[in-house]
This record gives sequence, C-alpha cells and structure tokens, in this order.
Amino acid sequence: MKNLFTRHRESSHKPLFDVLAVLFGIFIFTLLVLPSLVAGSAYFDEGYSAYLAQFDPLTIAVYTGMDVHPPLYYTALHIWQTIVGGGVEQLRWLSVVFAWVAIGFGFLIVRRWFGQRAAWTATLLISLSPLLIRYGATMRMYTMALAIAFAATYVLLRAVASKDKRWWIAYTVLVAAGMWTNYFMALVWVTHALWLLYEYRGNKEIVHAWRKALVWSVVLYLPWLPMLLYRYGEIQVSGFWIKPISVDTLVSTVTQSIVFRSASDTYTWLALGVIALVVTLAFVGRSVYQNLDKAKKAPFRLLLAMTSLPVILLAVGSLPPLRSSFVYRYVIVAAVTSALVIAIIAAYAKFKQHDKLKRVLLYVLAFGLFANGAAHAVYMGNRNLDTDKENKLLQIMKIVHKSDKQADVVVRSPYSYYVVRFYEAPNYGVKFLYTDNLAKMGSTKPLADHPDKSVSNFDGLDRVWLVGEDEQSVVTPKGEWTRKSYLIEHDDITNEVVAAAAYYERAD
Repeated sequence: MKNLFTRHRESSHKPLFDVLAVLFGIFIFTLLVLPSLVAGSAYFDEGYSAYLAQFDPLTIAVYTGMDVHPPLYYTALHIWQTIVGGGVEQLRWLSVVFAWVAIGFGFLIVRRWFGQRAAWTATLLISLSPLLIRYGATMRMYTMALAIAFAATYVLLRAVASKDKRWWIAYTVLVAAGMWTNYFMALVWVTHALWLLYEYRGNKEIVHAWRKALVWSVVLYLPWLPMLLYRYGEIQVSGFWIKPISVDTLVSTVTQSIVFRSASDTYTWLALGVIALVVTLAFVGRSVYQNLDKAKKAPFRLLLAMTSLPVILLAVGSLPPLRSSFVYRYVIVAAVTSALVIAIIAAYAKFKQHDKLKRVLLYVLAFGLFANGAAHAVYMGNRNLDTDKENKLLQIMKIVHKSDKQADVVVRSPYSYYVVRFYEAPNYGVKFLYTDNLAKMGSTKPLADHPDKSVSNFDGLDRVWLVGEDEQSVVTPKGEWTRKSYLIEHDDITNEVVAAAAYYERAD
C-alpha cells in the first residue's frame, strides 16, 4: 500500500505540510480537552470502565456481557492501564490518543479525495467539534469507535478504487473491531452498505468483495453476536433509562454538534447563526455537489450519508413500540463527519457575485460557530448531557481530604463508589455499602463478586465519612451517631446539590 501521506494529485504542497496540518489540529484539540482531562471529576461510566479494566480480558468479557457495551474498549483500557497507571488522568489519555487517530483519518479522507484546502479546513473543524471535545477526554469507547469508523471509511474508499485485496482485509477487521467496541457502530456499517450497494450495484467484482468482507467480519464477531441479540432483546422487554425521542431531540442533535447546546438553549444571535449556517450549507452544498467531478461525487455522497443516516436509523429504531436508545454520544460519528462535509462545501463554494467575500463569510460563520461550541464544551466540562448535572465528587473529596477528621469514607450508592474510589487517600480509605441487590444488576455485579472493599453495616465503625451525589445519600446511619461536619457542592448553573459529604462520630 502506498504511504498514507502521498501527495494529492491536485496539490502543489509537499507531504510535510500535511503532517504539520494534522499535528496542528491535534494540538488545538488537546489544548481544548486538557481542562476536563486534568481537573474534571470522573463520573459513573468512567468509574465503571476503570473498574473493569482491572480484570483480565476474559473476566472483562463476562462482566460486559451483563451490561450494555461489548468488551474491546475495556480490554484496550486494561492494557493501557498496565502501561500508564490507573489514575483518572492517565486512563483518560487513551481516549485522547484515539481522538488523535480520528483527526488523522478525517484529514486523510478529505485530503485524498477533495484536496488540501478542504483537508486543512476539515482538520481544524474536527479539532473544534464540540462532541469530540466533550467525549475526547473521558474513559469511554466513543473516540475509539470514531477512530475505527473514520479508518474504515478511508479504507473502504481505497478498497473500491483499488484491486489490492489488502484494503478489503483491513476493512473486514475494522468492521469487526467496531462491533466489538460499540453496538451502535452497526449504524455506520449499515450506512456504508447502503452507499456501496447504491454506488456499485452494477459492479459485481466490488459487490462480491464487499460481501466477502462482510461475511468474514460477521465470522470474527460471531462469539459476541448472541450477546448483542440478548442485550437488545432484554432492553426492548425491560426498558432503558433513555428518554423517548422527540422533535427537540433531533434538532438538539444539530445544535449540540455545532454549538454544544440543546435546541431550547440555542437562541437569539446564536440560533440565527446556526440557522444561517444550515441554510447556507444546504443551498451552497447543492451547487458544490453539482460541480464536483465524477471521482469526488461518490466519496461526497458517502460522507453526506454518514452525517445523516446514522441519526435517522437510530431515530427510527427509537420510535414506539421500540424503546428509545437515542443519545448524542451514540451518533458522535455523524456529528464529527459533519465537520468534514462543511469543510468540503466551504472549500469548493463558488458564488456568482462577491465570491471571495461570501466565501470568507462562510468560513467565518462555520469557524465562529464551531469555536463557540468548543468554548462552551470546555466551559461545561464533564457535565452529564443525560441528566444535565455536573459531576463534582472530586471536588467534595478534596474538601474531605483537607479536613482534620480522618476516617474511612463509605459510599451508599455503588454507582458513586466507582467514582469515589479514584480519590482514596491515606487515612481516607473508600468502601461501599454491600447489599444483596448488587448481584442483580450487570453494572454492579463486579462489586457483588469483589466485596473486599465493602462494609455490610456501620456496626464496626466509630467514625465515618459518608459521601454521595445528593443529600439523601449522606443521611445519618442507623444507631447512635452525631454529625460533626456537613459539606455540599452545588451545580454551577442550576445550583442543585450534586455532591455531599457528612462526617459522623458514634455517640457516647
């Protein structure tokens, strides 16, 4: 295979400039995620990821089979943990690295088929993509899935344009790896399939090669396929925590992808800017597409499909009588791909009058909105987009550590325990309250099987810190106890209590 950074046929720039462009995009992205990476409190999903990463790959597979995601990311995090350590910041760096890979492949896709200007624009827009910034420094599988999706898209485009079978082998492995990483990668692969069957329905050689790749990817995924079917059936029967889909959900997918705000929070000039960008892209994009040469139209259609079809498919799959599974992070591939499409349209835009001025205004509008969204994502930090609450267990534990009241910390909620255990310190050991219910939930089964850090009650304690995410979680234990200290952390926006700690001593 030729070097990934071989010069594009329309470019007069040397490959070195391509490398520098990618490195610049990576630098901007890394700069933007550093605040959350270093200072943001972990939350339940991250804590669960890190807890599973302690185990060997087989045990990880057993536990993830009881939960809602496949095991490849957790296994990668396990390997990463053995190299860099088990702290919050160290573990989050794995997601940053996968985001770097995604930025690189996003650049390669655009550069190879649409030229240098579009590729440089795309790299900067990707680095400012709000959802990538939000999830680019969290201990979850979303940037890994994005990196696989972009790599597979690049490889698929190379495969259909080349007779080299190695591209199809690479595509086979990437499709299987994507499904071992996140179930919702199926939305991307369905999009790829629909595009390929539309573009090459008359080309038996390409269709046959794709079918063969698909069959082998299924073979590679067969050990986990029954678990996928079981988990999906269980969710449809017993329900899920995700809210029903609405018009606001779909509109908010657009606004979250651009300015990192829900539709209801996107108003005045910001709303006008988003509307102006979407309308301009629709009109100008149509003209751009018509003027593209034949070799560029098929890749453009693929990227356009990747910005829309995963969202549409997930939305349709979330309508009654089916249970909703629509959350923004499950369509992060579509959100970030939109940056590629915007970059291509901006680079190829032509206007009959005041061409240069209008193209500059389009760049300013796109970059202005994305920069606004990036800044807002940095400001919001690791805020939970599902509950609209901040995660502040780190902040409350820092205050506990500074107190002169040294005692073990007990966490009543197993979900909070996954987080608080990160912030254990000398003289402030962290334990969870053991109950038989732990074994009944897939997400808490690991705690039921490993109760060495648990207490069944408070009988053996003379003093204790209780820590949780609300005031109810730190109420007085049963028995004769006196509360000596009480701490709370409020959400900076809603002013709700999002973390609490109380110190108790047994009454004389």
